[in-house]
Amino acid sequence: MENYETYKIIRNKVRKYNALSIVLKCIEKLHYLYRKPIGLERGLIPWELLLLTKIATIEDGNGANDRIADDNDIAHLLNCINRVLKN
Repeated sequence: MENYETYKIIRNKVRKYNALSIVLKCIEKLHYLYRKPIGLERGLIPWELLLLTKIATIEDGNGANDRIADDNDIAHLLNCINRVLKN
């Protein structure tokens, strides 16, 4: 799958949620990473969270949905981002 096609999938998934809820969850997860010792396996990569924040803020003007993103939604969106980065 092309990168742009995968990006469109991420974009469409992000549009389903309230952008502020995505940004706040990403900030919460970045704060969690900051508090962990450096040597521990964290499972989350900060630049992926920042990329998700950027996509959410760019796509914010395209629709205001009331659906609030939870941890599972953020994990699903991050998995989609991982697919784009690995291509």
